[in-house]
Amino acid sequence: MSDSLRAPASGILSKADVRCYITDTGGTQFCIVELNGMSKLSFEVKDCIAVLGLNNPPVNSLGVELRDALVAALARANADPDVAAILLIGSEAGFSGGADIREFGTPKAIAHPNLRTVISEIEDSKKPVIAAIGGVCMGGGLELAMACDYRVGVPGGRIALPEVKLG
Repeated sequence: MSDSLRAPASGILSKADVRCYITDTGGTQFCIVELNGMSKLSFEVKDCIAVLGLNNPPVNSLGVELRDALVAALARANADPDVAAILLIGSEAGFSGGADIREFGTPKAIAHPNLRTVISEIEDSKKPVIAAIGGVCMGGGLELAMACDYRVGVPGGRIALPEVKLG
């Protein structure tokens, strides 16, 4: 396990649950953060850009494991002198559908780091953070993108704050 990755302060995961596999191929470092047997975030350095890839099917929901992996990856990218910028990308499922509804009503929904903490880490980044938006970008996923210094999107992307219709 890399020293730059840590278990969440919430205690929901233990250090045994977090594994980071790093390979170096032709000057490109690639790291997969594996939590509870499932990769939630990839970390790759390409040409001085840290590429953080969300991978939480089916819609890249921002559950506690992904939030924790994002905070750790942002810290790692900011600490790396070879990284000049940070790029957040989604997957085939889209950028992010927002909150993980499977966590609603559970301690995980409010566990540290919460979405506000992740957003603060992005806003406080010493390096520019860019969101590459494709597919679905809704709710907390849009909030995550809005926290970035820059946003780029592909035609046909769906951006929304559906929670404004609740209540």
